[in-house]
Amino acid sequence: MKGQGFFKDLEKCELCEHKCRVNRLRGERGVCRMTMPVVASATLHPAPPESYTIFMAGCNYKCLNCQNWTISQYPDNEFIQRGYEDPKELAEECVDKLSSISAKLMGADRIFFSGGEPTIHLPYIEEVVEEARKIRPDTKVNFDTNGYMTEESLRRV
Repeated sequence: MKGQGFFKDLEKCELCEHKCRVNRLRGERGVCRMTMPVVASATLHPAPPESYTIFMAGCNYKCLNCQNWTISQYPDNEFIQRGYEDPKELAEECVDKLSSISAKLMGADRIFFSGGEPTIHLPYIEEVVEEARKIRPDTKVNFDTNGYMTEESLRRV
């Protein structure tokens, strides 16, 4: 999987305040239970702000009443997710969908990362955004988070 610089950040994961320091590349699981980044779904989404929303699987919280339980509690709940996506291919998909007639009609003008909790996949998301901005430099991005991240992750967001 060439070009995926996010691997380094997964070798000793400290993306959220749990600072589990697990090696997600070797299959170790911290509080979020995730190894590689997993896209739960991606779709044009009419809720304000209208966007192409990418729901990332997994979360560093285990809330009993989570509205996105099938996404946030992955992989423990074993719900089927879309899976790992190459960042460049996902970026191309985002730009393509945001350029569609459907996106124009609904006013979708940005990529919106949600979940679960996207912070646990921050380096991957940075790569998707970087690739999208190579295609369309003015690409807007929203990031929906529970806020339980390190100061370094906050700076990166």
